[in-house]
Amino acid sequence: MSKPERWTWVEDMFRGGYSGIVDQDGTEVLFADCCNDGDEGAAWFDTFPSEAHRLLIADAPRLKEANADLLAACQKLTNIAEVVGHCVGEWTAEHQALAQQYAREGREAIAKAKTGGEPC
Repeated sequence: MSKPERWTWVEDMFRGGYSGIVDQDGTEVLFADCCNDGDEGAAWFDTFPSEAHRLLIADAPRLKEANADLLAACQKLTNIAEVVGHCVGEWTAEHQALAQQYAREGREAIAKAKTGGEPC
């Protein structure tokens, strides 16, 4: 498979494969500075990625923005669930427990997205 026209792959001399992508202006556009010797979280490829992977790489900046928007929406819903979970009165204990569960799941999803959102 030939190299993508928009990007140049950075050869990883330590591992003997390809460890990053630089744009036409020489800026690392994905996996920047995360594939060096001793980096256990390195992204590394034996061969050039498929066309589907290249398209995903091309969309990476847009997807990162969309992920930030999704996190903000999730945070808002989590906040609402926390408020509802503290309500008393006509709410039954079952309703309160369900709202608290949604709030807890929302907090867990936000924490997971924040720690796993970066490529490396």
